[in-house]
Amino acid sequence: MASSPKDAAVTAGAMTASLAVAVAVVQTAKLSPGLLVVAAALGLPLGRTRRDEDWLDRVIALTVLPLVAAAAVAMHALLAGPYAALGAALFVVTLSTTVWVRRWGARATTAGAQASMPLLIVVLVAPVGMADIGWTALIAMMTCGVVLVTHLLTGTPSQRRADTPPQRRLPASTKMAIQLGVALALAFLCGRFVLGEHWQWAVLTTFLVCSGNRGRADVVHKGVLRVAGAAAGTGGATLLLPLFDGSPAAHLAAVFVVLLAGIWSRSFSYAYWAGSITAALAFTYAYFAQSAASLLVVRLAGILLGGVIAIVVSWYLLPVRSTAVARLRVAESVRALAVFLESLQERVVGHGGEQLPEHRVRFEQAVGRVEEIAAPFEARRRLMGSRPTGGRRHADVFDALRDSARSVRELAAYVEGSPGVHRKPGVAALVGQARKELGVLSADDDRPRPALEGAQLLTVLRRTNERLAETAAALAARSP
Repeated sequence: MASSPKDAAVTAGAMTASLAVAVAVVQTAKLSPGLLVVAAALGLPLGRTRRDEDWLDRVIALTVLPLVAAAAVAMHALLAGPYAALGAALFVVTLSTTVWVRRWGARATTAGAQASMPLLIVVLVAPVGMADIGWTALIAMMTCGVVLVTHLLTGTPSQRRADTPPQRRLPASTKMAIQLGVALALAFLCGRFVLGEHWQWAVLTTFLVCSGNRGRADVVHKGVLRVAGAAAGTGGATLLLPLFDGSPAAHLAAVFVVLLAGIWSRSFSYAYWAGSITAALAFTYAYFAQSAASLLVVRLAGILLGGVIAIVVSWYLLPVRSTAVARLRVAESVRALAVFLESLQERVVGHGGEQLPEHRVRFEQAVGRVEEIAAPFEARRRLMGSRPTGGRRHADVFDALRDSARSVRELAAYVEGSPGVHRKPGVAALVGQARKELGVLSADDDRPRPALEGAQLLTVLRRTNERLAETAAALAARSP
């Protein structure tokens, strides 16, 4: 789901503040400049993803991040020495575990994401020596603290998403962990064999494409955008490097600028985000004296190799069907909409409905989960044109749910902001008609009804949206 301008500004502010604190520490203690890259690279993902956490999550972050950062320094030392195979094995197992723990709910998912960030940054992006292991842990803790303070000062975000119920089949998190482990192992082997000392590009690309697997279509779509965006980013950065005349300060400034550009452009396309991240990596490696233009082909080859490995493994090994993910998330949204409408009807007749704001938030979160998987279906719709295909139908359903979300926000604003207006005659009847339209789709259990698959789903959602629009118009007419 696209981030809002406020979210982008908060992310940029958190990263800037983290880097400023790190600069003060590094200059005062005369530490390795590589720690500045650690602070900036940690501040960016933390700033993007940590706004919906409670205090227990924050305590976990302040504990997990420094410990994993120190462990990452040790892993990098193993990879750089005679025990590279052991270091690679530890890296693969640890990153796969950060995905596997998602089976235990939102808090475990958050902890896993926290652990993966310092591993990637220290091992693949800004390696630091064993002499700086303690300082690396301290910088990680300070960065986390600065980000948390920034978020507290910028307001309270939406509520945490509810955990999904456990499944009887092999959990998706287990499938994803196995896929990621196999893909990373192949990336290490192929990267070492094909790319030599520049294997990091293949491993990083493999992780970025595989880690957020929401189905085969999502992996292919993300892989293509990652390869295209990263190729443009690393190519552009490599061509610009001679303009900096070997200045370390200029390289760090370039890293900061392209990361800010990535924050702003991410809402337009993942390709822009991939390009900015890879350009930042190119400038980072240039900072560590790896700035020769001859590395361009090697970097592009590593990006392509990592993307191919991620796509092949995700497609053939324990694949997750994108249409199955779409059906489940659409069903979740339909159930949340039905609960909201029930609460809305209670509110308009004056008997209950106190949980209306909470139900609105849950529906918006469910639609947000649909947004996360929408891009590959929408890309297929653009490619197929007006031909009626399954991918096009799913994209049309996603559009209908977005329309529902807009209507729900409008209805909630009228009802919550104008007490008494919604209790006029006729409003309850309109809400009842919307519930009746949606009743064909609503289910009491976790299994979607047959109507949730096929053209009937789209027809019912559009009719429901018409009733919601009529209700909103009626409320608008009665507003003072």
